Amino acid sequence: MIASRKLPRLQNTATELQQYLPSDGTAELDFMECNIRNESQVLTIRWLISVILTRVCVLLFIIITGSLKKYK
Repeated sequence: MIASRKLPRLQNTATELQQYLPSDGTAELDFMECNIRNESQVLTIRWLISVILTRVCVLLFIIITGSLKKYK
């Protein structure tokens, strides 16, 4: 799962990354728009993490490139 606040860039990145996934269907890539700068969407990030954990039972890594200082 990848998320970004800029939907066009996100769609392009997801399309580019799809070519690196195995063709046998053992891996999948989902994406969603999520603006970390919008306080109401912080709940979306929490929801996103819980969905990932529910679907695959593991979260290998998370990278947040935006500033979360105001949400700590």
